[in-house]
Amino acid sequence: MTNLFKKRIASIIFTILLTLEIFFFSSLSGPPGAKFPMISIAYHFIVFFLLAFFLLASINGKGKIKLKYLIIATIISVLYAFSDEFHQSFVPGRDAGIKDILTDSAGIFSSILTYSYINKKSTNKNPPHIISFSSRKKMKMNMPNNLPGNFPII
Repeated sequence: MTNLFKKRIASIIFTILLTLEIFFFSSLSGPPGAKFPMISIAYHFIVFFLLAFFLLASINGKGKIKLKYLIIATIISVLYAFSDEFHQSFVPGRDAGIKDILTDSAGIFSSILTYSYINKKSTNKNPPHIISFSSRKKMKMNMPNNLPGNFPII
């Protein structure tokens, strides 16, 4: 098994586990965040941030991320947020709320931006202002071996 395949499998497993966890907590009767509303808001933001992140990691292949993958992951995550609120409307003591959908969406969009930033940085291994040990060897520079792995050019 390749490393990319293992990462994809792990991302798929985390995505499935997150969807099951969201469904489970939505099935509980009574509002879970009634005493502490900030906990409910934080939960919605974090769990949908993670869902979108791992869903995007499941879809994306090696290399730069494509715009269509960003759009697909965003649409699926937002649809799941809507379906979660719809599901809650049938649970005794729970109701569907636009505030939750907006919080979920904020987590989703933050996740998409974070994943895009990380992906952009990881595909650009040696930016022009950084020299690594491997690039020093290619440039045949005489540098001492006890320097840190990357250091800025001054």
